[in-house]
Amino acid sequence: MIPASRISLFRWRLTISEWAWILLFISLPAGRPFTTYTLVLVVAISLLSIRIIETEYVKQNLKSVWPMLLFFFFHLTGMLYTDDFDFGFKDLSVKIPLVLIPVIAVFTGISDSLKKKAAIAFSYSCVTVNLFLLIRAVINHHSGMQDPFFYDSYSVLIHPAYMALMNVTAISILIFDDTSAFSKKKVISLLSIIFLSASAILMASKAGLLSMLIVYLAFAIKTFSGNRFSKFLLTGTIVMIALAIIFIFPVKERVKQSLEALRHPEKAATMQEGTASRLLAWQTAWHIAKDYFPLGTGTGDIKNVTLSYYEHSGYSWPLYYKLNAHNQYLQSVAAIGIGGLVSLAFILFIPLIRRKKEESLPLIFNLLVFINLLFESMLEVQNGVMLIASFYVLWNVRPSHLLKDT
Repeated sequence: MIPASRISLFRWRLTISEWAWILLFISLPAGRPFTTYTLVLVVAISLLSIRIIETEYVKQNLKSVWPMLLFFFFHLTGMLYTDDFDFGFKDLSVKIPLVLIPVIAVFTGISDSLKKKAAIAFSYSCVTVNLFLLIRAVINHHSGMQDPFFYDSYSVLIHPAYMALMNVTAISILIFDDTSAFSKKKVISLLSIIFLSASAILMASKAGLLSMLIVYLAFAIKTFSGNRFSKFLLTGTIVMIALAIIFIFPVKERVKQSLEALRHPEKAATMQEGTASRLLAWQTAWHIAKDYFPLGTGTGDIKNVTLSYYEHSGYSWPLYYKLNAHNQYLQSVAAIGIGGLVSLAFILFIPLIRRKKEESLPLIFNLLVFINLLFESMLEVQNGVMLIASFYVLWNVRPSHLLKDT
């Protein structure tokens, strides 16, 4: 067993197990394989340093995490009526953090100070990763690369939509963590917020832009009266987004193409554009959900069934890129039926019922996840699974009384 003695680093005094959790949150913006390695580390250290946690603590927190376990259970039972076991087991391996992370947190305990430190560590890890992306883009620009500051040419570690959500999550943590005076810490936070906002704009994720506006509006609603800081942040962000759409050509063109696809959905099958492809993917997933209701296609068969529908409908662009539903709600109900949709709804709404009234971040994060799941099948990709599972635990598992904060 690993001793529970505390190790001091960067003025934080934590146990080895807690440092492993910190590394997990630091690794999130870097994506795979870093998140895989740190998750294995958390599991290994937690098993070696396991301690007796009071039964009441376990019972209370199981009431918060059971929706994730239920979501995984429906995917597991979906293997009973699937034909493509290879893809089914691959899908389960992607989703296994939905079980590992909550179970480890509930049965080994998590302290209140760790929750706060992990959130801050994640935020500044996002800043570091975005700084790396910016430096890389500058180098590529001088090397003659076209549009190195835009979309997936800029966000090379993680899909732009996922990275944009991480940036917005980090922004949420920074602006809701400390909104008092312009101290030295506040100046660093402000500069980080501006940098993360600008970087999220360059990623040109429409869901990311919408999420960022929602965060700033939520902040303004909470602190607008007489608070210059909130006015500055809100006004500055709206101006940045407006200028980006008006003057930054790639962002402007991407928004223009999206509006064109929405105005003329009948042309979507011939348009090589993200929104048009999503419209076709949503339509296909809806038809699959109806045709295979109430159990869905099965965990392993959803991919082959989707591709066959694309081929039959003549959707060449989604077929070529083998797109999933790009909507987690449709993806889940198409794959594992009504059980998937219900358990997904529990994941989003149970924490809202159980949260403390004064807690803003859990509410905001759940709202951001709800919105982004409309545009991305985030629980079909490990980067999305790790992000959602990690913060679900961080903001919904209550600290154990046996774990003293330092």
